[in-house]
Amino acid sequence: MAKRIDVPNDSHVHLDDVMHDALEEARSSGEPVTVAYGGAEIVVKRDTEDGPSAITRRLLDAAGL
Repeated sequence: MAKRIDVPNDSHVHLDDVMHDALEEARSSGEPVTVAYGGAEIVVKRDTEDGPSAITRRLLDAAGL
């Protein structure tokens, strides 16, 4: 079953840390992980080659932040 991580807009967690966890989960389980933040979503897959910072930038761009 695919995992979803919803990060509240007012969360104090660092998004790169969330993306790192999402990458690890996707790679270990083989299932995609959806990360939602700021009204946008991004799907992290097992074969994602980008690192956490690049994925975070794409999510923030999608959210218009």
